[in-house]
Amino acid sequence: MEAEVAAFSTGNEGGAADLDDMLTPDPLSPGASDRLLLDLVEDSTTIPDPAPEVPPALATNPEQPAAPELTADAPAEDLADLLQPEPAPAEGVLAESLPPAAPEANKPSPLAATPDKSEAGKKPIISAVPKSGHDPLVGLPPARAPYLKLSQIPVVTKQFGSAEEEAAVGVPSTLVANSTFVAVGTTAGLVLVFDQSYHTLIQTLSLEEASPGQASEAGGPVFSVALYSGTEASLVSSKSKDLVLVGHMMGGVALWDLTDFTLMAVCQAHPQPVMMSGILSTGDSFGSVSRDGLVQHTSFSKKLMGKGLSVKSTVVMPPALEPVLALSVCPERFNLMAVSTSKQTVVYCVDGSTVRPVYRHKLPEGGASAGTGVYHGWYVQTTGVRKERGIKDRIREKLGEVESDGVQPVFAISCGRCLDVVQIVPSDSTRNSFDFIHSLNLAIKMEITSIGWISDRIILVLDSQSRLRVLDPYAGKEVETMDLSAIQIHTQQQLFATKNNNSHSYHNSVCTHGSLVYLLGNKTAHFCQVLSWHERMAGLEEAGNLLGAISLCLQCWQGKAAAVVGLPRNQEDAQAILSEQVHGLLENCFREMAALHGFQNTQTANTAVREAAGLVISCCLCMEQADYLYQHWLPRFVAVAHSRSFLEVLEQFILEKRVPFLTVGVVGSFYETYRDARKIARVEDILQSVPPSKLTSYAVISICKNEKFFKTLTHTYNIALGDYATPLQILLEATFPKQNETPIEESSRHKYTRLALLYLNQVLAGKELVAGDMISEGDLTGIRSQIYEILFVPPSPCPDNTPQVLSFEHLLRFDAKGFFRALTFNQKKVLLLWAGPIAAACSALKIKKLDLSNISLSDDDARGIAEIAKRVQSLEVLVLNNNHIGNSGADFLFKAIDHNPQLYQVELDNNVVGSATYSQIQTKLEQRANAKLMDLPAEDAVETSASL
Repeated sequence: MEAEVAAFSTGNEGGAADLDDMLTPDPLSPGASDRLLLDLVEDSTTIPDPAPEVPPALATNPEQPAAPELTADAPAEDLADLLQPEPAPAEGVLAESLPPAAPEANKPSPLAATPDKSEAGKKPIISAVPKSGHDPLVGLPPARAPYLKLSQIPVVTKQFGSAEEEAAVGVPSTLVANSTFVAVGTTAGLVLVFDQSYHTLIQTLSLEEASPGQASEAGGPVFSVALYSGTEASLVSSKSKDLVLVGHMMGGVALWDLTDFTLMAVCQAHPQPVMMSGILSTGDSFGSVSRDGLVQHTSFSKKLMGKGLSVKSTVVMPPALEPVLALSVCPERFNLMAVSTSKQTVVYCVDGSTVRPVYRHKLPEGGASAGTGVYHGWYVQTTGVRKERGIKDRIREKLGEVESDGVQPVFAISCGRCLDVVQIVPSDSTRNSFDFIHSLNLAIKMEITSIGWISDRIILVLDSQSRLRVLDPYAGKEVETMDLSAIQIHTQQQLFATKNNNSHSYHNSVCTHGSLVYLLGNKTAHFCQVLSWHERMAGLEEAGNLLGAISLCLQCWQGKAAAVVGLPRNQEDAQAILSEQVHGLLENCFREMAALHGFQNTQTANTAVREAAGLVISCCLCMEQADYLYQHWLPRFVAVAHSRSFLEVLEQFILEKRVPFLTVGVVGSFYETYRDARKIARVEDILQSVPPSKLTSYAVISICKNEKFFKTLTHTYNIALGDYATPLQILLEATFPKQNETPIEESSRHKYTRLALLYLNQVLAGKELVAGDMISEGDLTGIRSQIYEILFVPPSPCPDNTPQVLSFEHLLRFDAKGFFRALTFNQKKVLLLWAGPIAAACSALKIKKLDLSNISLSDDDARGIAEIAKRVQSLEVLVLNNNHIGNSGADFLFKAIDHNPQLYQVELDNNVVGSATYSQIQTKLEQRANAKLMDLPAEDAVETSASL
């Protein structure tokens, strides 16, 4: 089923259109990227900011009002009004034009017998009739469920809440988190380690206490902290897989083991404060950058003799070349390190102690001039868009030379207002060679001050106005914005009064991990959670917005929801979970309706039942679960004596061609219900609007025979059973007149005769009658043979030797021209082949005039007509004007004139007959006319001459 569902994405602040087509990455052109402008409309009264230049094709309507500002408690408006198609006419799924339901027996409702008294005062759950249209979700309210939930970390805030505690531990300067720990560095040179799950203080790390001598040379306030959590013990510690790296103001770097919180190594990595650092995925080396721009790679290894670690440092970028604005490492599996200056970003691959550049990305001119810096975001996806592989790559993959698990890092770079996404595809099994595909380029209205990946489809962006934005980059949508200005997220410039660009940054105060983003304020710490689809749906359900919860599930089921978290990657698994959730919500709606209205035969109850039926049908069709609709939900409505209401609502979906099939039981229910209500004509419309199925074909055919729905009958035979002969036999039987026929019966017989001629004309031409689908050439040959046999081969002779009436005689009597046209269109020599039976029928009908003009007859057809004319002794006039008959066909007609003495008039105007042949025919006819005049008495001769 074509699914044309409008995306009910929530929380978009502007009128940005859906730009899916512009965001499709081109894996075959690594250097190319499609430009996307997310015009994030801001409140001009509070944040004056000049709008960037917008290309005309992407410019928003200046008269369109901006959406209200987003906070955690007030989600933004969605894009449904901009993305869904124009609404259909006002005849909805439950159109007002539907006739009122017939009174049904007031059966006791199993749900209404013991209603929940606590629900009595609530408003109806289903408050609006779903609108019609091709979108099954049209009519459901948008799922305005918040994406973000902001919470304070009390235990962290408590550590800096008073002057005494501040004097003891200092002011928080940096924060980092992973799946196990939350670490906060302070200006007093301490690192407070908290449990990530319960946010309890576990340990305070102090370089001064662990190694006073080294602290005096390499310690001081903490400027950077990096956590490492491996799947197994790291290369530098056989007992621990959790490490923390601490960069101090005096240029020293300390490595701590978080299993027993012991100091493992201290090295003087830089002459100036260490501003940023990161431990590589192997856990045995790290990258770091100091305030003067020196970038170093430092590796640890166990000493051969004695305890401790040996340290080896390699200069990656010397100081004073360019200010370094960002440094980050790939969080897992790949030893990649990215370093950004004001002009470019370089990605390095680390192999042991060797550091080599593998990718350079040029930054936009003046992008970092505002002082907001450059920011990185890494995400390692286990499945995703893979680079196209040739046959050689697939062979290498089977041989194990190329990694086939689809693990690919995604690297995001922000500079000023620009955000670029680069897909990194490993090209060999060593993970030291990569292909870089620049897949997306986004433009944000405000300067970006931090970015972080939550999943492969969600990027969190913090702008210069302290607004946290949730973006789905591949869908081209901003789904929510939260104002974080009250947290007062600090920068290192505020703490240490420095003036370098890399100090005016949020690198060490905003950290994302999993579905959480950690935020460090001046004296507080918060975490902001991106809610999963289930948490958002549960919030809507608790708020009593069941329709919004259903809408959210259906958006996720169809893949139209943006920034979805918490669903399996496998589409079938995700849809199974969502389907179960939707049906649970529908059960709640059904019970809610029973508690509020009951199932009595009142106008209010009937309206509520119809609205519930429309909701149930729409959801089941959206999820392509028509079987479940018929097997589970229809019996529920039958049990409460509202089957007719359900069927009348289902009828509207069927007439809009949104129902893929019906079952035998549903067909029978429609027939019995509408027959009893004397609305049997609506059954034919229903049957014509559903694609014929072999499972229901015999039930449909039986109904069509009883009610003489011959058009639907032919369609069912043709499409469901592939039978084109049987419906013709049924139609021909219906064309036979009855004895003592009434005018109504005669009118019906004429209607069936016209239908039979139309059926012949379409099928013999190679088309199905109702849908107009072309019949394949291979099938058409056999179908034509069957039809010719039915028409022209008489049945076995009667024992009493009574004359037989050929089956097509009634068609010939009703419309001879239409019958001949059906036998000649796109066919050759049919009239010649079956001239005997056709001539016999014409003789039995005593046809005197045969008008076959304007039906595109050819010379072959003229030859067949000549053979027929020879045998029909009653034929006097033959009209063949405006056809394609040439001299060859005219010669056969001349012989027929010569053979049949009764034929005295043949018209061949506007054909392609030569003048000599035409004159010969006319001379022959004139001679016959003169001879006839001479043989007649005087009065008859005058009359015949006048007629000629």
